[in-house]
Amino acid sequence: MGGVRGPVFLGTVLSVADLPPTGGFALLSSRRARVHVDESFGGLTPDIHEVDIYTGAGGGDCGIPFKAGDVYLIDASVGKDGLAHAGICSSTQRIEEAGVSLRILRQRRDGKQLPSLVGQVAQQDRNFDGRLGMHDARPLPNLLVRVKVDGRSFETVADAGGFYAFYGLPAGSYEFNPDLPPGTTLSWFIGSDKPLIPFELGTSGCQVRNIEVFARGSIQGRILDSSGKPLHSAFAYIIPAVEKVLPKEAQLY
Repeated sequence: MGGVRGPVFLGTVLSVADLPPTGGFALLSSRRARVHVDESFGGLTPDIHEVDIYTGAGGGDCGIPFKAGDVYLIDASVGKDGLAHAGICSSTQRIEEAGVSLRILRQRRDGKQLPSLVGQVAQQDRNFDGRLGMHDARPLPNLLVRVKVDGRSFETVADAGGFYAFYGLPAGSYEFNPDLPPGTTLSWFIGSDKPLIPFELGTSGCQVRNIEVFARGSIQGRILDSSGKPLHSAFAYIIPAVEKVLPKEAQLY
C-alpha cells in the first residue's frame, strides 16, 4: 500500500479489532491495533499518547499479527486514506527483535554519533519445530568481534546483550572474523568454516549486520545388523538428548 513516512515509535498494543470488509477494503486495512506510545522517535507530537495502526489480517496480505499486551517498534506509513498503516515489509517488529534498531534510533534522537557498523552476535540452535525450526537466538556476551579490510583488522567487544558497534570505519570490502566460542562456526552448513561473504561498507550512514553463530560438529561410523554385517541404504537419525520422542520425518535433519 503506497504512502508517506509516518510515525516511528515504541508502543504497547492495547487492543486489536478485525474490521468488516467494505467497498474500499484495501491491503493492510482489515485489522486495527490501538497502541500506547511508550517512546517516540519522530512523526508524533508530544500530546499524542495513543495511535491507531492499521494492518492486514494475515494469510498473505503482509499483515502484522499484533497481540494485545505485546510491545512493538512500529515503523508506520500514512496511506492515501490518511491513516497509519504497518506491514511486514516495514521495519515494524517485536521489541525482542528490535534491540539494534532501538539503539540506533535512540542515538539519532539524542544527537549522538552513529556507528559505522552495528549488530548483535548470537548463537542459533536448531529444534524440531518445523522443517528448519530454530530456537530463539541466544546472545553471546563479551565476545571479541573482529572485522578485516584491506589487510587491516578492527576489533570491539560485544556487551552483555551481544550488541557490538564500530565507529569511524573506512569504506571498503569487509569480512567478519570474530573469536568464536569453542565448537561453533559462522556457517550452519556442515564442514564449512569459511568466512561469510564479504560486504561493502560506505562512508556515510550506519550499517546493521547481525552475526549468526552455529554449533559445529560431526559424527561418522557404520550401521551394522545384529550379526555385525553392514546395513546398506540405512537411514541414520541424530536426535538431541532433550527430545523425548522421534519427530516426524519432515522435521528430521
